[in-house]
Amino acid sequence: MEVEMDMLQAETVGKVAKAEFIKRLQSREPGSFFDPIKKKKLKTMEACNKKVTLTSSQGKVIQYQEQSNLAFLLLVKSQRAEEPLDLEELMKYPLMPVPPSLGTPDGFFSKTNKAALLHYILEDTIPKDLPYPKDALFIQDGMALLHVLTNLPPTCGEICLQVLDQMVAKKHFLFSTDSYYPGSIKAQERLRRGSSEKILLAGPATRKPYDFKMFLTNDDNKKQLCQLLLRVWSDQQAASRLERTEMAVLIVEGRAHQLLSSNGKVEVRELPTIYSNQEETDTRVVLYLHHAAALGYKNAVVRTPDTDIFVILLYHAHAIRLTIYLDTGSGKHRQLLNLSELAESLGEDYCATFLGFHVFSGEDCTSAFKGKGKVGPLKKLEKNPKFHRAFSQLVTTGMSSLRC
Repeated sequence: MEVEMDMLQAETVGKVAKAEFIKRLQSREPGSFFDPIKKKKLKTMEACNKKVTLTSSQGKVIQYQEQSNLAFLLLVKSQRAEEPLDLEELMKYPLMPVPPSLGTPDGFFSKTNKAALLHYILEDTIPKDLPYPKDALFIQDGMALLHVLTNLPPTCGEICLQVLDQMVAKKHFLFSTDSYYPGSIKAQERLRRGSSEKILLAGPATRKPYDFKMFLTNDDNKKQLCQLLLRVWSDQQAASRLERTEMAVLIVEGRAHQLLSSNGKVEVRELPTIYSNQEETDTRVVLYLHHAAALGYKNAVVRTPDTDIFVILLYHAHAIRLTIYLDTGSGKHRQLLNLSELAESLGEDYCATFLGFHVFSGEDCTSAFKGKGKVGPLKKLEKNPKFHRAFSQLVTTGMSSLRC
């Protein structure tokens, strides 16, 4: 109320101070000519700024402060409404673009450690040294592999061949790269992580960027690299490598290209049945698994470090007519998981609830609840079966709308 009164009286107080100043000048008192008008200590919207102090997971103290210009804008709009809001009631809420509990001060999503879900689900399972399934379709999260490449050769064309050498070790493989759409939610997430300058890839002879990982933070660079992969793998120099495979598919911009080697040449056939305009391999992998089952594959291995894919496949495993394995981790922590078996042991209802909870509690398209994490809330959810239906409906309702 004090701020409201001061702001409403500010003009009147200023006029009175001006009149007193002029009167003092006219009185010709000694030294009065150079005396300034005394500043009135009126409270403004800045006095209403709330400060919230939080401690990050790294132990850093972060202080959030409301912006007075935004607060003033909200005040003006609130008083122009048909039923003006009470200022005292308005000040009970954080006057920020996004509440601190749901986002960052600059409007981006809050993030949490999604991998904790994978570790939690697996902590009660006995690790098994599973043999690699024979004649399985190997589905590679392409962008994940590109980010962990080491000992890179000097040219971009040779980098593409290095990736192909890793893939042809599997007789049957599908290498899936992401699509990039400006203005999408995922594009905003990539913007939050930072971006490098665009570099023109003129062809296979283009020299490797000095910092390859930084090069991959630019969407245009990744688009060019994916197109170069298709160009190099379709070239005659890749024919001898592809002869070692029985099924070789490269996904670029959502389009599937089957690569067939014969007589030293590579034939490229487009597979329209698995075209998808979805941005990431995360969701497209379900389509690829159904396609593999239709081709008669009994097993498929998905290689990715992405927890989102783990959660998505747990839900869909019951409906896919083949055994799904997840190849995750790196180094001594790398392991092969039988996802179909795990999904069967957890049950369809739990897997649906688990996916709904994952989306609700924070992933690439939704903000996490700051300071809550994922495992703690999941444990509480497990103890309260009455909420399971609500979270599973987030999934089943969404899937129904996609089918319509």
